[in-house]
Amino acid sequence: CVMGSPGYFVEFSKQHALSDDGHCRAYSAHASGTVWAEGAGIFVLQRKSAALRDRRHIIAEVRATCVNSDGRSVGLTAPSREAQ
Repeated sequence: CVMGSPGYFVEFSKQHALSDDGHCRAYSAHASGTVWAEGAGIFVLQRKSAALRDRRHIIAEVRATCVNSDGRSVGLTAPSREAQ
């Protein structure tokens, strides 16, 4: 979820989903919500045959992929039981 406007923060705040003090404390008894941060990553993929041909250093192989969706639901914190 990209927090592209203040409206996202307002809605998450109304749901008490944002941390009161700006700290996540994941898996802690003192956890008080989430903290949003945005970033990006990139993977450059190439077919193995092409990588071998180009003499590239192969550091990993993608062996399988999948897609998951919880379908339409009443909100972010309430996934669709049927779609799972």
